Order: sequence, then structure tokens, then C-alpha cells
Amino acid sequence: MYFKSRLSFAARPICWLQQRKPEKQLTHEELTKVIISLMKDKLNDIPSDNLNDDIPNRDYWTNRWDNWSQPYLNIALNSGILNTNDTAYAYKNMLVSREDMSKIVARAIEYMGSEHIDNTDEYTNKISDWNNVCGLCKPYVAQVYAKGIITGYEDGTFRGTNYVTRAELSVIVEKLSKK
Repeated sequence: MYFKSRLSFAARPICWLQQRKPEKQLTHEELTKVIISLMKDKLNDIPSDNLNDDIPNRDYWTNRWDNWSQPYLNIALNSGILNTNDTAYAYKNMLVSREDMSKIVARAIEYMGSEHIDNTDEYTNKISDWNNVCGLCKPYVAQVYAKGIITGYEDGTFRGTNYVTRAELSVIVEKLSKK
């Protein structure tokens, strides 16, 4: 599908993510840049230089991030891939958890036309620490888990509060590229 056409773009970041400090944990800015870059063709008409007038607390979100990353935040907010309730994204250089990553990835694949899975119980029953997943994050975790984009660990846990590493993101980018 769409992400597959971005594979040539994604191949360089995958190699870079895997070869240069794969254990390094990601910030929200880095994750947002990778996800928005993968969707670039679909988001051409979304403004990156400023926020739409209908964004709640627009002034608060203007210039929250550094110059290199603010356009990606603007696109993510203007497209609805992020929303102003995602407060973790309001801070510079904050590490991204697996739960937060699930939100942006689930919204991105939905934006790209992926079908919503209504009954995710079959999948979430396999997550042994499901009760520890943030209540607001559960619908997003369920979707990405059910679609096999973000998986759990060998012991059956999801570990939603763990921070995402470059190695984990490279696997997710590869999976998105095959969709």
C-alpha cells in the first residue's frame, strides 16, 4: 500500500537507526519526524509552517519544539495524527514510551486508510500486563498490536511505559513499509 512506496526513503533511516546506537532511546520529536516523513506524500497539503486556527490552545503549541522539528509537530497536529491532549509531545527532548508511540502509529495508519479492528479482545488477551497499560492508550495499543505493527515481549508483556529505542523503531518502520 502507501507505506510500501516509501520503502526507498525508509531504507536509509532503517539502516541508520540500526547501525548507529540502536539502543538509544527516542524523543517525541525524532519519532514524529520519522512517522510524518513516511507519510509525506499523503500529507503534502497539510501546512507545516504554522498551526491551523482550529487547533485548541494554538498559541501554546506554536514554537514548542526546536526549528528542525516544529514543522513535523505542526503537520502532526494539523492532520490529527497528534492532538493537543497528547501532552507528552509538548515538551522538548522528552523520551517516548511504547504507549505514546502506539498512539501516533495507530493514528498514522488509520489516516493512511488502514481498517479499524473492532474486536481486539483476541489480541489483548495475549498481553499479560494489559491491566498496566494506560487507559487512554489501550485503544491505540490494541490496534497496533492486533495489526502486528507493535508487538509484545517474549514473556507476553507489552511494557507500555518502557522507552522506545532506535532498534524498535526500525522494526516498526520496516513493518509499516510492507503495509
